[in-house]
Amino acid sequence: MAQTRHHGCKKVEVIVLTGIHLDWCIEGNARLARDNGYLPIVIGDACGCQKPEQEKAAMERINNFFAPVISSETFVKLLKQST
Repeated sequence: MAQTRHHGCKKVEVIVLTGIHLDWCIEGNARLARDNGYLPIVIGDACGCQKPEQEKAAMERINNFFAPVISSETFVKLLKQST
């Protein structure tokens, strides 16, 4: 069961990750978040590797082991559903 963290008055359960160095920073932080009881979500089209040809393999590893990789469009739709 996922742990939750309380920061101020809000409960943190989900961490959304985007950025560069998908195969280093994003992948590592997705694993760290999962290991610490959070639900990490990676926005695939808002991430990238130094070498674009490495992105597919990195996204597959992340999606298979640590966090769902979704599109920014899907993320926006999910946000709209939650309000």
